[in-house]
Amino acid sequence: MEELMMNELTVMEKDERLVVSSVDVAEMTGKDHKNLMRDIKGYISTLEDSSNLSAPNFFVEGSYVSSQNKILPCFFLTRQGCDMVANKMTGKKGIIFTATYVDRFHAMENQLKQELQPKLPTTYKEALLALVEAEEEKEKLLLENKQKDAVIEEQKPMVVYAEQTIESDTSIDMAMMANLATKRGYRIGRNDLFAKLRKWEILKDNNTPYQQFMNAGYFEVIQVPVKKTRTQVPKTLITPKGQIYIVNRLLKELNGLEAFKELGLI
Repeated sequence: MEELMMNELTVMEKDERLVVSSVDVAEMTGKDHKNLMRDIKGYISTLEDSSNLSAPNFFVEGSYVSSQNKILPCFFLTRQGCDMVANKMTGKKGIIFTATYVDRFHAMENQLKQELQPKLPTTYKEALLALVEAEEEKEKLLLENKQKDAVIEEQKPMVVYAEQTIESDTSIDMAMMANLATKRGYRIGRNDLFAKLRKWEILKDNNTPYQQFMNAGYFEVIQVPVKKTRTQVPKTLITPKGQIYIVNRLLKELNGLEAFKELGLI
């Protein structure tokens, strides 16, 4: 009597479901693969005629590489698909095939459950290592939260100022910018502001912005006529976006100075 090859049936995961290959089923049951493919196509045709049943829940089209290194069609059978094939078999082959696929599917399901469950420590050393790892992860999260809070706190002046000024699309000159900065808490005059922006290398010696700050949308430069002459000179205006940038930098500098004062360093 022909002996079945139980070791040939392999359960695998495909598209988040457990399946076996029709090639393995054919080899295990001693059935010609093309005949099994023909039968499965007949099952699929019948299932597709039913509005209550879905063929992909039983059989999924696929392919495999043959011993001649050719890519050939096959089907992947779910547990339900195996049930359908097994129901058409009788005698020892049907019994052995049914017992084997039930056992293999059950084993694979248990394996997946174990992989999803966290591994519990079995020794004192493993428990200590798990505790250290948990504490390190906790400290890491605390540090990340502190860093996020620090960034939020640092950006507060800019955010508040942005809410108050972005409503306006008007660019202003340096005198108005100095007045605006003073209202926001940083006392500074027009000429001192020009000097500070030159020191920060935002403005050139002629008080026009460097190209990178123009490209960032912080400034615009217009030409204004000189009284009693036919010449024009450039005048730097600060856009709403530039106003936010400058006030934010000034307030950050002010906050830094206040911190130094509290420490008695200045």
